[in-house]
Amino acid sequence: MILLGAGYQALPYRIRKYTLFDSPFDEMKFDRGLWQSKAVWKYDQMTEKQPLRGMMYCDLVDHYVHNGMTKSEVEQLLGKPDNKDDAWGAHKDVWNYSLGAWSGFRVDGDYLTVEFDKQGKVVAFGGWQS
Repeated sequence: MILLGAGYQALPYRIRKYTLFDSPFDEMKFDRGLWQSKAVWKYDQMTEKQPLRGMMYCDLVDHYVHNGMTKSEVEQLLGKPDNKDDAWGAHKDVWNYSLGAWSGFRVDGDYLTVEFDKQGKVVAFGGWQS
């Protein structure tokens, strides 16, 4: 069973996505330089465009971003956000980073959102699709 699983993971995501139980967001380990370069696309063996940031999402939120980080720590890790919100008037800063159009039918954009409290500390983070 382990061998079967290892062989399955070796298949390109463009094939695995049709199984409906595989996540597109855990394809790569987080690479700070690559994330900050905003080199959004890579091409696999069949020249299907794949967003690099989207592929690093799971490793990033599982091992790097955490509650209590300061804005400067987040900016050092991820670079400047692609856009900022004020959490719809809730007096919280929200930073958004584009992950590319990576989930579902690849029509809508995916984003990493990092929310800060009034003291500039991370209080929430996660992905969403527009």
